[in-house]
Amino acid sequence: MSYVRVLLCLVCVLLIAGPKEGAAQSLDVSEFAEDELPTGIQFDGQFLQAKRWQDENGVHVFFAYQREGDNTKYGVNNVELFAKQVTIGPEKRVVWDVYDYVRDCENLDHSLQLDTSATSITDLDSDDVAETTLVYEKFCGGGIAASDLKVLMMEGDEKYGLRGKTFAPLVEGVEVDLDAFEFNLSKATSGDSEPRTFPNQSVENGRYETAEDFADAPSVFLEFARKTWKETVRP
Repeated sequence: MSYVRVLLCLVCVLLIAGPKEGAAQSLDVSEFAEDELPTGIQFDGQFLQAKRWQDENGVHVFFAYQREGDNTKYGVNNVELFAKQVTIGPEKRVVWDVYDYVRDCENLDHSLQLDTSATSITDLDSDDVAETTLVYEKFCGGGIAASDLKVLMMEGDEKYGLRGKTFAPLVEGVEVDLDAFEFNLSKATSGDSEPRTFPNQSVENGRYETAEDFADAPSVFLEFARKTWKETVRP
């Protein structure tokens, strides 16, 4: 067999095998302002973020907004968060939507904040269908306490998530070494020894409850979600 034939055979094998899981493909993602939203996309609230990209299912738009105060039916001490992915075409189609809220926080501190710097559009499993990852915190309480933290990943109509607690504000002068810290609460509390904590922190703080949502997902999804959690929750 000639050298050229051998080379052609190797190329064919690589094409048939396709990309390996974890060999993430690069997507052309653009971020744009509220006044650049496509015609027909409307919302009632404060604009937070919007992104656009294309994959094998078409051109998509992600946008997020929130409502707070007395413009909701629940009163003045409430915040609502809305996030959606819409496929743009002759007819716009909602691929997924996320809704969350903080309600009934009368005379208490309350917040619901999307971390726009952590919003990611990826193709981690290289199947030409993008994943969108969102990170947000919600809080209703008084004094020094941890917030609820969610890292959500959507691919098509599939939704995965890590849900748990942030760290409470640290005592001044306390240094935190997270190199040996177990972020998975179900693993941290499964042994006979006491899980590692820090001063002024409960065992739940800094940890997500479980990774069961990702049981049937490609392994790179959980790897990315865990990495996002660690980067976000770091005090």
